[in-house]
Amino acid sequence: VYKRGTNFFLRPPQTPKSFRTITVVDRTHTLMAKSNPAINPHTWKLPFNLYWGDPHIMNGAFWATPALKPPDHYRYARDTVGLDFAVVTDICREPPYFDADTKISFEEWERAKKAAREFYQPDSFVTFAAYEYNEQWHGGHRNVYYANEEEAELFSWDDPGYNTPEKLWRALKGKKAMTIPHHPVTLRIGQNWEHHDPQFQRLVEIYSGWGCSEGVGCQRPFTIPSDYGRRSVQAALARGYRLGFVAGSDTHSGEVGGPAKTAV
Repeated sequence: VYKRGTNFFLRPPQTPKSFRTITVVDRTHTLMAKSNPAINPHTWKLPFNLYWGDPHIMNGAFWATPALKPPDHYRYARDTVGLDFAVVTDICREPPYFDADTKISFEEWERAKKAAREFYQPDSFVTFAAYEYNEQWHGGHRNVYYANEEEAELFSWDDPGYNTPEKLWRALKGKKAMTIPHHPVTLRIGQNWEHHDPQFQRLVEIYSGWGCSEGVGCQRPFTIPSDYGRRSVQAALARGYRLGFVAGSDTHSGEVGGPAKTAV
């Protein structure tokens, strides 16, 4: 019986099933938590490993809990949730109608990159330098990820030199970077699939804490105004785009790895 904190099951019960989960119930049987499915290596031999992570974590620059900083998110993802990879994606700048100056400062960007660098552990816990490019008048919101911190630059939509997706992709030329659209079906901040670059935009966030963006009739659709006809993942695929799928929590409350995660 465990009272509190984090507990590790180094030798979970052996079962004949190929996948298994761990379910934890409190003493009153009113709360229940269930782990991610894990491959049973004793019954299913695979030539690859399965890793879980959250590539879309909001920090305290805007709606997210202001008391939390990038190290807090990484520490929680690694030590409490037990994720294999995590990425903090601060907003570069919110639109003016939110009545707040939420542009990420140079110091905040440097701190975010430093946290990603310090929490990166080869073969154990992977992080990336990243941010959210939340332009919404042309292409929609997308996160920008860098493979190398040395190349990581902040290109904000409020700069005339980077205020369209095409200008952003032009600035990323020559860098090991990619952009991933998220919550594409939303009306105000979703995707206009006329804007696409197959070099940088190879993935799309099909699921998040907001809901599923796959297409008409999908399970757990968005509850905010959305357009599944023109903005969905299915709409992008119908254009002939080749896209892989990821899922991220897009948490604004520090619940890293909450309702949506990616497995690779």
